[in-house]
Amino acid sequence: MKAEKTVVCRITEPNKNKLKKLEREYNKVQRYIKGQDIDIYSATQQAVDKYTDFNSLKKDKEYPWHLRNDTFTAEKAENTKRFNYWAKIPIAEKHGKITVPIKPHTEITKEMKIHDSKIIKKEYGFELHLSVSKEVEPIKTYKGAIGIDMGLNKLAVSVSLPDRQTHCHGTHIGNIQAKYYFLRRNCSNGYVRKKWDNKDKNKIKDICHQTSRKIVNKAKQNNLIIVLGKLKGIQNQNKGRKMNRKLHNFPHWKLRNYIKYKAKWEGIPVIEVSEVYTSQKCSRCKKIGKRHKGEFKCSNCGLKTDADKNAAHNIAKRGIGKSLKTSSDTRSWKSKDLHTMQNQILCVEPRDMAQSKY
Repeated sequence: MKAEKTVVCRITEPNKNKLKKLEREYNKVQRYIKGQDIDIYSATQQAVDKYTDFNSLKKDKEYPWHLRNDTFTAEKAENTKRFNYWAKIPIAEKHGKITVPIKPHTEITKEMKIHDSKIIKKEYGFELHLSVSKEVEPIKTYKGAIGIDMGLNKLAVSVSLPDRQTHCHGTHIGNIQAKYYFLRRNCSNGYVRKKWDNKDKNKIKDICHQTSRKIVNKAKQNNLIIVLGKLKGIQNQNKGRKMNRKLHNFPHWKLRNYIKYKAKWEGIPVIEVSEVYTSQKCSRCKKIGKRHKGEFKCSNCGLKTDADKNAAHNIAKRGIGKSLKTSSDTRSWKSKDLHTMQNQILCVEPRDMAQSKY
């Protein structure tokens, strides 16, 4: 199985001469994209033509500087303690390439195959976004499942079975969004307003990366499958102006995509199940209970617990049931192991919230 991801590498501390060359080449690429007759590196021109949508260009927007994979290299730095990696980038005005130090957010290993990539300009400088892939052997035996319930008050609540450990993620995202929304709304247009643009998006993106990494690491360490509820139509609901704004801005899809690609990189399958009645059905006796102000109560068996935890518990159980039905598909999961897992998990009763690692 082929797994793909992007390794973000910050170009750090290039000398003034190299920085000027990067700036000039980047600006040439922008002018070429906007239709000007500019001389840029021929292979770069081919890559830009391949990946840029020229039919939907915006005048004030800057576009990535695309690089063909055979024109640049990113490799381990030797004989220096200051930087771990170097990148050699083609420049039209110079014969050959310029070498700049880079700082990737994760290690670049020999098993990774580097594909066509791109350079993006940020406020603090340039980033090289490496598109990499590797062959992954899917894991075929599992000891349980981790169910993920996504909401508005909490980004996600995860429940792992059979140990029933519960974790709450991203409880402060709503506060971050509200803070920067009011800062932008209450200031005039121009520099002051521009200063707050994308601040909340960058913070939330980082939280989603951290949350997805924690979930995938938990699944990897404990041999768990990951189960997500389907979110079809969640942002198409009309729940009033204020709630609609929260629904459209909440990063459910971002977190889901991060979990999926990071899990695939580790060979961990991600199962999607219907969320119908997962928040209203009791995870102990399967009867319909009542959800009120974040709390779930079951009048049949007396269960009283956090509503999101109850939903995540149901999602995990539903994922185990679905995995049994697909035990003979291309994943080749061992049916015997899955039935054993089901017997261990589907009879598990949820702990009270005070006892869980929340």
